[in-house]
Amino acid sequence: KDLANSIRSHFSQDFNPKILWIYVTENIIWSEADLTRAEAANVRIITENELQYFEAYISHVGTAGRHQFLAEFLQGQEIPELAGVKVAATKGSFGKQKFYAFTTSARHLLKIAFVNHQALNHPDSRPAYQRMISKSRLKKISEFIGGGGYFPTNILVNFTETCRFEPIEGQVYGAEGTRFGWLYLPSKYKSAWIIDGQHRLFGFTNLDDDALDAPLFVIAFEQMDSQKEADLFITINHEQKSVPKGLLVALQADLKFGSSDPREGLSALSSALVRSLSLDASGPLFRRFAVPGVPTADGQNLTIPEAVKGLNRSALLGRVVGRKARLPGYLSGPTDDATLVRARKVINGYFAAIMDANPERWTAGRSGHVSVNPGIRAHLQLMNEALKFLDAKGSVDPHSATPEVLRSALSDFIK
Repeated sequence: KDLANSIRSHFSQDFNPKILWIYVTENIIWSEADLTRAEAANVRIITENELQYFEAYISHVGTAGRHQFLAEFLQGQEIPELAGVKVAATKGSFGKQKFYAFTTSARHLLKIAFVNHQALNHPDSRPAYQRMISKSRLKKISEFIGGGGYFPTNILVNFTETCRFEPIEGQVYGAEGTRFGWLYLPSKYKSAWIIDGQHRLFGFTNLDDDALDAPLFVIAFEQMDSQKEADLFITINHEQKSVPKGLLVALQADLKFGSSDPREGLSALSSALVRSLSLDASGPLFRRFAVPGVPTADGQNLTIPEAVKGLNRSALLGRVVGRKARLPGYLSGPTDDATLVRARKVINGYFAAIMDANPERWTAGRSGHVSVNPGIRAHLQLMNEALKFLDAKGSVDPHSATPEVLRSALSDFIK
């Protein structure tokens, strides 16, 4: 107490911090008697096990790691500045499980949140089901939010205590008695356990202070036991199917085509070209690509993401230098739309020559080892190298030659 009073008086009588007393030890075997004495004196113990976890966690999230630290060591203590905060909310139930739906700020939720990481392995928090936060994923989410993006999906939490809810008279919805009213948010450390959405929440911590006031959509359960928490976590992350990668890549053609961002624009252009090749009934790649969600027919053993990868590696449509410059490729036209027409004609002509020279192997699909993902990728890169060679030799100027001239030059070369 003398030390605590000295600290307070040094900063002024108005300074009233929460003081934590901690022993941090390494390679020490604590006796049960000493652990009991420490607990009685409100002294917290950090061994190498907890220290390793917090060091790893803070290396990922930076100074925002203080939220998890305070949740661990000030569990259940009141946060005066958050007392009495209420939000408009809907209250309902799934069977016997109560829930609240509302919006709040990242600034507020971070202070009362706790993530039950398996790496912390806290004996009072079994089962520990959360994966350690990913630094790279956190960075991408921060950049997305910082660029004006937002997530219209809910963060799932579990309130550890009964919540105060004041329903608005007459506001009842549905047969289950769903009510609308005012929810008083918890004002204690470690009172909101994050079940799903830790990256979306902590993605705000590396942004400017103003960003912390952006609204977050939250579904909060009330006093759900940790076993059900873990079951729900597994259901969300295992049972639910993610969007197929092929569909996401194909969507790039619609969502990012013509983007001012050079990488996005080039990737979208590649995606649009592959889709154009797969739909061109006069070309050799017609119906050779698997369609997401549709059973594949014989010969549909190519995938859009792999072909897009091959185009991007080949630089036939251009390449990105630095972060802002996009240089044209041999098949580029004056506009993205013109590039699609020009590139489709040249690539169809190239693969038509391959198909005509090896009709049985081409139609054999996987067993032919030609019209397969690695084969298509390799040929796209070979096309670019062949055009580079013909350009250096002076046989043809790939940038200005017509699609017909390039098709003829490439066909003669690959014979």
